[in-house]
Amino acid sequence: MLRTGTVASLFISAALALGACAIDSSSGAGGKDESAQITSRSGLETYLRTTSPSPIDALSGVAKQRFLDGLVFTTDGLEHLDYAELEGLTPSGISDVLRLFGMETYTQTVLDAAAEQAKHPVGDAKPPTLIP
Repeated sequence: MLRTGTVASLFISAALALGACAIDSSSGAGGKDESAQITSRSGLETYLRTTSPSPIDALSGVAKQRFLDGLVFTTDGLEHLDYAELEGLTPSGISDVLRLFGMETYTQTVLDAAAEQAKHPVGDAKPPTLIP
C-alpha cells in the first residue's frame, strides 16, 4: 500500500515531467531558457566569486552548500537541480534563485511541492528534483 507521502511524490514527479514538456515545446533552446545567467559549473563559480549579494546568499550556510553541491551541469547547461533547500525561501526568493538558471517558471512547482509535503510529511524524505 502506498503511503500518502509517496502518492504526493508521484503526483509532484508527474507535474515536473509535464512542466518540462511545456518548456521543451515553447523554448528554442531544447528546454533550456536562453536567459539563464549560470549554465556551467565554471559559470557558477565565477558568478559566486563576482556577485555579492546573490539571491543564493538568502540560503543559510548549510542549505546553500547542499543546494550548490546538488547542481549538476552538462554541456547543454543545468541538468539537475534539487530544490529542497529552496523551500525555506519566500516565493520571490525562490524565483530569484531559479531565474539564475533560467528556471523561474518552476517557482510555483516548488511552492506546490512544499505545500504538499507540509500536508503529508514522510519522515525525512526529500522532495523530488527538477530535471529540465
